[in-house]
Amino acid sequence: MRLFLASFLSPEIAEAYESLIAEMASDVPGAIRSVPPGTLHLTIVFLGDVAEANQSTCFRVLEHVKEFGSFDFTLSPPRILYSHRSPRLVCVDVATGSRRIAMLQRSLHERLSDTLQMSITRPKPPHVTLARFSKHANRQTGSRAAESLSRRFDATRIRSDRLTGIQLVKSTLTPEGPIYESIGESKCRA
Repeated sequence: MRLFLASFLSPEIAEAYESLIAEMASDVPGAIRSVPPGTLHLTIVFLGDVAEANQSTCFRVLEHVKEFGSFDFTLSPPRILYSHRSPRLVCVDVATGSRRIAMLQRSLHERLSDTLQMSITRPKPPHVTLARFSKHANRQTGSRAAESLSRRFDATRIRSDRLTGIQLVKSTLTPEGPIYESIGESKCRA
């Protein structure tokens, strides 16, 4: 099964971004597909395919989250990420708190790599994927989406949230997009 560790955004922050993406999707029809509602998250460690027999090991490693204190972080304005000349994602980077998130990522990545004895992709800088572009999106589509984003996003308002725990998430890929299901959680110290 495909698994990853994540911290879901608070409902208030997630709803604001979901509304933004819905508005952008109406401005650029057929070009943008949002992530499933209620699942906006910071990916902490992507594990990939993990044998069901190793799931209990993942739960044990997840318990180490209790060694970390909860903390606030802020999010940068959304941006469009390109691959070559094509737009791929609408994402949000972590502005403040990224060092603490990176420490948490490194610690969990090392523990999982050692315990599962499998190669796990090194964590990427913390970010939230808000939406994905269709495979046929081109530079012009990206420009129209960027125009919509600049018109609809209030960059003067700081978006802040609190990392209070980490979830073990199962990802099922479907033709309509991924389905995320939290199958375990560990809370940080208050």
